[in-house]
Amino acid sequence: MVLAQSESRVTMPADRYSTFSELFRHETAGSDYRIEARHVINSALVMAPHGGRIEPGTSELARSVAQDDKSLYLFEGVRAGLRHHELHVTSHLYDEPLALEIAA
Repeated sequence: MVLAQSESRVTMPADRYSTFSELFRHETAGSDYRIEARHVINSALVMAPHGGRIEPGTSELARSVAQDDKSLYLFEGVRAGLRHHELHVTSHLYDEPLALEIAA
């Protein structure tokens, strides 16, 4: 007996912004997003580039892994409402200056 496997796809909306300079021109720090960062010299870096309400649970997981002895970077969607996906910047295009500085 051969069972047919159905194919299901989740369609994600296209990113609104392709760079952070573009995002920063249209969104407001503190009311739309926030960045939390801690640089611990000679440590691993734990990142949640789509934290807060963009991809719920990722900030909490990153904080738990980083504890107090690892570098930490969070970009969190904090705006009220349901448009958090608009703050998503695809990982391979991620050019937020502080993230790049800590990662370097």
